[in-house]
Amino acid sequence: MCFSTTASFVAGSLLTAIGVASIKKAHAPSQYMFACIPLVFAIQQFSEGFVWISLLNSGNFQLQQASTNFFLIVALLIWPTWIPLSVFLIEEKRKRKLILGVVSLFGIVFSALSIYFFLVYNSSSRITPYHIHYDLAIPEKTKTIFGILYLIPTVIAHFVSSNKKINIMGGLVLASYLISILVFNDTVLSVWCFFSAIISSMIYYILANNDSVIITKPIYFSIKSNS
Repeated sequence: MCFSTTASFVAGSLLTAIGVASIKKAHAPSQYMFACIPLVFAIQQFSEGFVWISLLNSGNFQLQQASTNFFLIVALLIWPTWIPLSVFLIEEKRKRKLILGVVSLFGIVFSALSIYFFLVYNSSSRITPYHIHYDLAIPEKTKTIFGILYLIPTVIAHFVSSNKKINIMGGLVLASYLISILVFNDTVLSVWCFFSAIISSMIYYILANNDSVIITKPIYFSIKSNS
């Protein structure tokens, strides 16, 4: 979490419990990836706790770099692929599934591009009042385009889903992004990840309610012979 060391570890612990409970509520293997989202957020929040520890204890550069890189890897490499793919797997409407497949492919390409940026540019973190600023030293114009493209796999997938509760979750994620931009402009990534982590607790509610559960049915194709 973006406010203190203690808050990060508390958030990570709570999200771990929610993540485990969500996995237990999964009704089919296709839902496990979606159910694991709070658990992945928990791991990310724990990593930010170690970023706080390293920044508050000067001289611990190795821990700072390792925890910073881990946080950014989850944010920029894992989420762009994980989120749309998890929604794709639980979608059963053919047209929406096709669109989610395209969004998922875009997310994979975005994650691959992020790997390139990680290899070419340095990453860093620093404390601003009550928050952590993360920086990947790519050119500013590229960073702006990169940030806009990031929204496609991480936000749009929620709105493509035929599950109304996932649509609502997407609306909350988008609203939290806009709040982060307007109010916490210098620490958007940290604050938005915190908001999104809290919002991910909805996943337990989605899976726990039978009327909102989507269980993907196998799709069969038949070939008719004219002979």
